[in-house]
Amino acid sequence: MLTSRSSSLYIGTLARRCPALARLTSRRCIITDTHERMTAIQNIKDPGELLAYYASHADMDPRSLESTLRALGHATNQSLVQSVINDERFHRLLTSITTKLESLDARSIARMANALGLFPSRTSPEMLECAQTICEVAVKRTNAFSPSSLASLALGLAVRGVQTPKLVEFVRMETMKSLQDFDPGQMCNILEAYRRWNVFNRELVDNVVERMTDEVDRFTGRDVVLALNVMSKLALARGFLLRRLTGLAFDNLPQFTGSQLVQLMSSLAKLRFLTTAAADDIVDAIGKCKHTLPTTQVSDVLFALALSDYEGSETTMQKFVTQYMKALDGSYVTLSSLADVAWSLCFSLTDDTSALAEVVRRIYEMPAPKGRAILLKMHEVQNSLNLEYPGIAKKHPVPTAWLTSMEENDKMDQDKTDSSRLHAEVLTLLDNVKGTHGIRSRLSVERNVPIGPYHVDFFDAATGLVIDIDTPSRPTSRKMRHRHIELLPNTTYKTLTINYWDWRRHSRKEEEQMSYLKAVVKQALEGPSPEQEGSTVVEGVPTEQGKVKSDGNELRDRGYVTTVAAMSWPTAICKLTILFIFYFLGLLICFMPKCALRRWARRVQRYLVVWLYDIRPPAYSSVRFSNVRAPIKGTSFELDGILVLPGEGDKFPFVLIRTPYGKETLINDARIYAERGYGVLIQDSRGRFGSTGEFFPLENEREDAAAAIDWLVHDCEYYDGEGIGVHGLSYNGMCAYSSLSNPLGRQHVKCIVPGISACELYPVIFGHDGNQWSFELVCRWLWLVIGKGDTKPLPGKPMPLRKRVERVGVLLQFFFMREAPPFKRAYWSLPLENVDRLLLNGQPLEVYQKAIRDTDVDGEFWKHRNVLCDLRTDTPLGGIHFVGGWYDFFLRQMLKDYAKAKASGRGDVRLTVGKFAHWQLFKYVPLYTRTVMDFYDHYFAARGRKASDRDQAYPVTLEIIQSREDLVSYLHLSDWPPRDTDPMNLVMTSNGRLVDEKAATHQEEGVVRYHYDPRAPTPAVGGTSFNAKNCGEKLQEDFERERLANGDLVVFTSPPFKTNALIVGNVKCRATVKSSAQSVDIVCRLCRVDRKGHSYNLCDGLERLWDAGSAHTVEVDLGPTCVLIRKGERVRLQMTSAAYP
Repeated sequence: MLTSRSSSLYIGTLARRCPALARLTSRRCIITDTHERMTAIQNIKDPGELLAYYASHADMDPRSLESTLRALGHATNQSLVQSVINDERFHRLLTSITTKLESLDARSIARMANALGLFPSRTSPEMLECAQTICEVAVKRTNAFSPSSLASLALGLAVRGVQTPKLVEFVRMETMKSLQDFDPGQMCNILEAYRRWNVFNRELVDNVVERMTDEVDRFTGRDVVLALNVMSKLALARGFLLRRLTGLAFDNLPQFTGSQLVQLMSSLAKLRFLTTAAADDIVDAIGKCKHTLPTTQVSDVLFALALSDYEGSETTMQKFVTQYMKALDGSYVTLSSLADVAWSLCFSLTDDTSALAEVVRRIYEMPAPKGRAILLKMHEVQNSLNLEYPGIAKKHPVPTAWLTSMEENDKMDQDKTDSSRLHAEVLTLLDNVKGTHGIRSRLSVERNVPIGPYHVDFFDAATGLVIDIDTPSRPTSRKMRHRHIELLPNTTYKTLTINYWDWRRHSRKEEEQMSYLKAVVKQALEGPSPEQEGSTVVEGVPTEQGKVKSDGNELRDRGYVTTVAAMSWPTAICKLTILFIFYFLGLLICFMPKCALRRWARRVQRYLVVWLYDIRPPAYSSVRFSNVRAPIKGTSFELDGILVLPGEGDKFPFVLIRTPYGKETLINDARIYAERGYGVLIQDSRGRFGSTGEFFPLENEREDAAAAIDWLVHDCEYYDGEGIGVHGLSYNGMCAYSSLSNPLGRQHVKCIVPGISACELYPVIFGHDGNQWSFELVCRWLWLVIGKGDTKPLPGKPMPLRKRVERVGVLLQFFFMREAPPFKRAYWSLPLENVDRLLLNGQPLEVYQKAIRDTDVDGEFWKHRNVLCDLRTDTPLGGIHFVGGWYDFFLRQMLKDYAKAKASGRGDVRLTVGKFAHWQLFKYVPLYTRTVMDFYDHYFAARGRKASDRDQAYPVTLEIIQSREDLVSYLHLSDWPPRDTDPMNLVMTSNGRLVDEKAATHQEEGVVRYHYDPRAPTPAVGGTSFNAKNCGEKLQEDFERERLANGDLVVFTSPPFKTNALIVGNVKCRATVKSSAQSVDIVCRLCRVDRKGHSYNLCDGLERLWDAGSAHTVEVDLGPTCVLIRKGERVRLQMTSAAYP
């Protein structure tokens, strides 16, 4: 102690004697003290301990203060920032710095600003005051800052939100003075500062980009990442520099760290410069370090993959999603990261709904931000939840604060679009798009038009065309927005995205821009051509005029060819209008007295028939009528008929049409054949209208058909003996079948053409197993035919005018009222024995009572009514042509009848199936009439006939169901069901997807449940209904939304098809079912989903499971179909327990 004290005393004595030595000693002590403090500060990692250290060393010099502030910035994360900026010691630290700023040099001022910029996004008043003081001091130091110090100063102050005109101009001037001395990282910091200030100085940016381009070959890996990062944030799409940087990066991928690779991938995606192949290369380069990436970088990868519309392996994204969800609970996750993941999952239509729900839950638990990018992403995410994931949207509703922020951000985004030079440039050119390239009229586009939940860049109301420009300045791509617009209910919008880089490639000349716009607009309005879709359309031969031909040998070897006939919308609408006029004229003529006006109307109608039905012109200018009566041998009854003959001549081949609906309803159709050289006998069924006796459906048709043929052969003086043709639709078709049930009919009937009919009725009403009662069919037919049809015999007399008016009213009620009052009462009444009384004015109907009591196909009631003829032995030697519709309830049995007739080996057996339902007259009557006329002209030598060569190799013609309404496509097969087809097996998963059987092992397995209440049965929308307002192909969107919300329906949807797929044949669904009820019906319906997300029914089926208390595998036969699923379209399976009624 003494030695030490003596030494101190000695040094003090020397200092008093030598002042210079005293100053040197003091300075050495300060430097030593500062170094020790800085070392101590760098070793402290906790913000609280750093503040405590500062409080115990309040006499710190500026360098120690800067080190403390920098260390605090590094140590303070998002979860701690609030506690730090509210700490009184932190306030004192900032005050100490502020008071010493004037005495600091430029380098120290820049370091202080840089240290302030290290803190997370929150800014306290004290931090802002300190930053503003730094700004005021700095702008006075002209020519004092080096490039490094200037870049640090600008970026630090920009991060803290300090922006004054003097500061912005000071940084610009200082940068321009010494730009040649800036390295790439410093130039990037300058650009980032200006981005944060929201100031775009073109002169500065151009000079910086030019300097970076000159120095690009000297960039390090870090420089490349920084440059691409700032370019993506600024949306600085400078093609030459971008290509140079991208090439440099991919040439040296192994040299980058995992974090740098993620930044590289994210930047390229935001610049719309990332392809699927490039993304795969970066993912492969990340390699083993993938599992060490923090959650924020995992979310960056997911967002980059989605933003670039990644089309690689589906497992790539799923692996990153799984990694992110595993790390979600163990680490702090920023709102921006969660928003990126939510947007990525929605964009890719993820099957992992649990992950999406969890991410959305966490997002909405946080306060609504002010950042544009997050709000734009969440706006699209919320719309995706509403339209595509309604279950998640219902479970996690959007908070009011979030909704308000999204709406305000949307308005700001509109203002930004309004001021865009690129949008103004495109708008000017869009207004002039017309003329060639298929654009017939000038577009009239408006800017910033609200479409559903979005505001679109441009919209043309006349065509429904939505146009958006996908620029790097947008945080998200337009694809998901357009998908949502196309999913909007009851809309037919067409969407077009103008890719920024495609536009830049055509931006040198206005002519190139105009040509590019016309091409993309035409494609958006008309759809891609088959060549653009990557499909091959093979048209078969022979074809009619207007159809494209090719030899199609490859397809012929497999037993099928196709024909395609295009029809423009104006032509289709014109044909439909004239068809309506034709039928209206026919109805009007029935009420006209014989006069010149009636003759003129007949002449107009005659010419319309040729064009509408595409049949040969009339061979006769007039027709003759006479009432005839045919006795039924062994009874006192007579069948009343009308003989329709050509205007001249005495011998003709004959056509027989028998009907219970009134012979006068078929006079217009009979005229068509009589004008072309055929004699026609239209005859009422027994007990109907002019025919005597009592009407029992199907009971006497075989006997009555024999009586009609006997009269024609032996008593009709006009019959030429060449043969008889028989045809008819629906019940009339059953009458046609019955003409083959007797020896005289098999001898003289040369050919028949049954349309939308069947030879056996029991399977149509009760199904193949007797458990599928077509209740609606029975109720509506009884009401129309028995309840409202006039059955009083009127021998030899025309129908009174009053009766005609009453029948028109009945038909209008039947066709145009979805649920007329009598049907409503019948559908909801029990017991079923009373239904006939409700429909028939309180009178029971014997045939109905017997039918519902004797449901055995071999029972007393059905054995006389079910099978009208045996097609295995009764098929005419000439031919039989079956005509049906994909949405007709007779089709399944008609296909079985076709198979029986084909197996008989007798005659020419043909089949035609169109895209129509039972009551869609405008669709099938022209096709049916043309088919009948061609068939008769082939077998009979009628005057003026045009006999055509039959293509014996392809007797089956199927109309292809497809989304292209402007195409009528037919598939020609050698037989039904088609042979040599490739099976398509799709597997249902528990998350509501239909996946290929080969990929099913990777999907989630589980149980799907729904609740069905028999007291409120699930209705049927479209399909094989007997309801004229609810049959055929129908949009399923409202039905699916309502029933999913009700809980009595589940749906399974496939991913978009990557190529065109033609699905032909019988569709079956196999599922393992268990129910809380003892018995249950399983209804399955296959639908097609177009590119707009609209779902349309294709075919459906029902199967009853009696012992449903335990699990059973049930196979539901959905029936036949022929549908073309185009690239980008999907298929969907609906499953429920009813299709009422």
